[in-house]
Amino acid sequence: MDHATQSLAYLKSIHPAIHNPKVSEFAEYWMSIHPEGRLPSRADFDPIDIPSLLPNLVLVDVTPDPIRFMVRLQGTDVTRVMKRELKGTYLDEAFPNFEQSFPYLDRVHVVETGLPVHRFGSPSLQFALDYAPVERLHLPLSSDGTAVDKVISIFFYEQKPDLRGSIF
Repeated sequence: MDHATQSLAYLKSIHPAIHNPKVSEFAEYWMSIHPEGRLPSRADFDPIDIPSLLPNLVLVDVTPDPIRFMVRLQGTDVTRVMKRELKGTYLDEAFPNFEQSFPYLDRVHVVETGLPVHRFGSPSLQFALDYAPVERLHLPLSSDGTAVDKVISIFFYEQKPDLRGSIF
């Protein structure tokens, strides 16, 4: 089985584990644009098809050898939560010890295998403190159908419960 076929099959297999309906919608959209026999490209992806998801998307360009990720597009919700705009910035320059973080390791896995990565839980990078778990899905894009040269990701942040009225 080639990377493209494995990628699609793998996303279908993890799709039931997705919590947030918008993350699920993003997965379904990517599966719908996935051409047979190759990974989807940026040209296959049309933002007009998923306008409600755009605030939660991040698109990074992949620079090989060594692998680095430069933010090409960052949605407004991501900017609000991160409290900064990273467009045009390499992630390893924006975050100390980035190479040891899940955001780096997950994207490297996508680049090296062509497989999606889904994660739900506490963020490993500093975000606004009034947010708790984050659900994220990283998906490969490829100009030539094989080598991953972009990773598109969606992030949904859950509000931390207000514990001020708690009896504990």
